[in-house]
Amino acid sequence: MASVGAPASARRPRRTTSRPVLAIVGAGASGTLTAAHLLRAAPGQWRVVLIDRGSHGTGVAYSTRDPRHLVNVSANRMSAFDDDSDDLLRWCRAHGHAVGESDYIPRRLYGTYLRDLLVRFAGPRDLDLVRGHVIAINHDREESEFALELRDGRRVVANAAVLAIGNPRPAPLAPTHANSRVIEDPWDPDALERAKHSARVVVVGSGLTSVDIAQTLTAASTVTQVIAVSRHGALPRAHLATKPTAIPPPVTLDEKALGLEDVSRAIQAAVSAQPSQWRSVVDSLRPLTADLWRGLSLDDRRAFLNDVKWEWDIHRHRMAPPVAREINTLLAAGRFQVQRGTVAAVTTTSTAIIVHVERDGERRDIVADWLINATGPASALPSAEDPLLQQLLARGLATPDALGIGIACDSTGALLSAHRGANARLFTLGPPRRGELLESTAIREIRAQAKAISSILISQRSAAHR
Repeated sequence: MASVGAPASARRPRRTTSRPVLAIVGAGASGTLTAAHLLRAAPGQWRVVLIDRGSHGTGVAYSTRDPRHLVNVSANRMSAFDDDSDDLLRWCRAHGHAVGESDYIPRRLYGTYLRDLLVRFAGPRDLDLVRGHVIAINHDREESEFALELRDGRRVVANAAVLAIGNPRPAPLAPTHANSRVIEDPWDPDALERAKHSARVVVVGSGLTSVDIAQTLTAASTVTQVIAVSRHGALPRAHLATKPTAIPPPVTLDEKALGLEDVSRAIQAAVSAQPSQWRSVVDSLRPLTADLWRGLSLDDRRAFLNDVKWEWDIHRHRMAPPVAREINTLLAAGRFQVQRGTVAAVTTTSTAIIVHVERDGERRDIVADWLINATGPASALPSAEDPLLQQLLARGLATPDALGIGIACDSTGALLSAHRGANARLFTLGPPRRGELLESTAIREIRAQAKAISSILISQRSAAHR
């Protein structure tokens, strides 16, 4: 695999050759899967330039150093390819890992699998790995090329581009005001190192990130206590050790669009009829989720995000069984606690941070060593902190979706410009499509989107050569 050389701001962009170039901004799971699908489906036909500020192949989700952090989907459903469901299992076994179909593998191992895809499918001149920060994409519809500008002055010229920028960072905690004892980004590579061996740590949020933090910090010290504070005080539910029974979904798609109340009532009725089968009810909705979401009115979508999504998330995005067992042990020992409430303010002393938590009109104080923001990805499109998004929005090459939480695109992932419809050679996938699809962060959805983009690019090239 080749790499791009030193900055060359004075050099004119290199013109693309007869072999087209795809530039992918972001080398986490979304970007890596896009590259792998294109190189696998059209070997030797494309050159892919994969650009990221950090490491290639892992992204935030799979760069964790802690082996306790497990993928929350069984190995037989985590293949990079929907037409080869055993690819991950074969890879694990070939690399000395005895992994069964129903096992939940460490996330860092899955990151190694993703990195290996780049080696496996890329020829010696098929892939450039570029370390850098893309700050602009310049494109005129009359031109056949995109010019990607990097912060250090380098340029990448491509025939098509994909924004694989992943999830935005958590929104800053409003009452903390850049407090020195607040960790705003728990996935910063060294963030949790500062909090290890503390007596008490407060975490804002009680989702899967909070669970990861509790595992890491309590394993580092036998005296550490982690207290998770969230609006609803609810942890993610756990997967069963065995696969749930498949059942028909409680709703069907027809010409009549269903409202949020219709869908909610149908789910509640199905769960009430078979309480022990609630996992099957939730899982049965997965193939329909995008269509159901598109059928909701804008007001219903907002109501879901504000009032219902937290409950959907704890049932839909579940803990792996080994993780759930460890968390239950920590809960029983009092080393991990989950409390309902909101952080109203913080006060810092010379030795501690005092977290003022409000619940039902009452305030209580928690004295801790650290406060960690685990509220999950910011709900708004993070254009203010991302120069690339700022530039794309300013030029009209991209527009926010109707909810303002992602990037507007058509059904293929092609970006919708401000004035001229979809750009057939500028795509996005994964989390930026959450406003259009709701569920757009899991490997199952991302690999399908990556495959679709690669198929479109291959078709476009074939049409150009006829």
